[in-house]
Amino acid sequence: MEIINLNKSNLSRLKKESFSLCIGFFDGVHLGHQSLINAAKKYPYPIYVLSFTGNFKTEKSILTDEEKSIVVENLGCSKLLLMKLDDELINTSAFDFVEKYLKVISPKVIVCGEDFRFGYKNQGNPAYLSKFFDVEVVPLLYVENVKVSSSLIRKLLENGNIELANKFLGYNYFIVGEIVKGLGNGKKFGFKTANIQLNKNLVNLKNGVYFVSVSFKDKNYHGICNIGVHPTISKLDLPIVEVHVFDIDDLSINTKILIKFYKFFRDEIKFDSVDELKKQVFSDIEKAKLFFKDK
Repeated sequence: MEIINLNKSNLSRLKKESFSLCIGFFDGVHLGHQSLINAAKKYPYPIYVLSFTGNFKTEKSILTDEEKSIVVENLGCSKLLLMKLDDELINTSAFDFVEKYLKVISPKVIVCGEDFRFGYKNQGNPAYLSKFFDVEVVPLLYVENVKVSSSLIRKLLENGNIELANKFLGYNYFIVGEIVKGLGNGKKFGFKTANIQLNKNLVNLKNGVYFVSVSFKDKNYHGICNIGVHPTISKLDLPIVEVHVFDIDDLSINTKILIKFYKFFRDEIKFDSVDELKKQVFSDIEKAKLFFKDK
């Protein structure tokens, strides 16, 4: 998938292209966002997604831009357009946003949610957009009478409710990261782990043990993952991701992997001894293998 960081110098390149534009924040690309993309599929154009990036909110993001691109590509979109929501853009009026940005890229149709707002102090809305473009407005999505929203999903992830978060996301939550050098304790104890540094701009997953799958070199493996500060040994100041992958032993430093979360299994706890920790981890591994047996 092509990812384009839009700025004033490269906007005009898109004017020559015919496309449907799905516009919104797309934090998480959850089922509500996916309803926009599904609505755009009826038009005879490639689908481009316009999302906004940058630390523009007090809440942490659900996905990185790279992770977002993976999801939208899997949904059949052709390009991900990213606009940095900096002070200049925040202070741009709705009129100027339309004139200086949207009219320049000139989409054939715009698809947005009914709650989409843009421009300085949220002056712009779908009705305003429809004065300038063909616009399809998609209603808010409810699942079992619950509004699907990024804020809800963020809270679910923070509380360890992975399975319900996945239900509203429409896919298994995942993170992408490079393996970094760890302390090597897992290997000493008989369960080698790969360590991933957590992205400080992403939502804080609840500390504990998860059942996961790991994608590596276009192959998928099952495993368990601990997020936390491993309090029993060498307690850390900040949490890290440690994943033990079944049936593979060649994960190396700087390798990029994708970790997909299926289930939160237990809280991270401090054991009285290393032997107790080892016993619990081997038990976790067996429970995870049973969990994935029917998957």
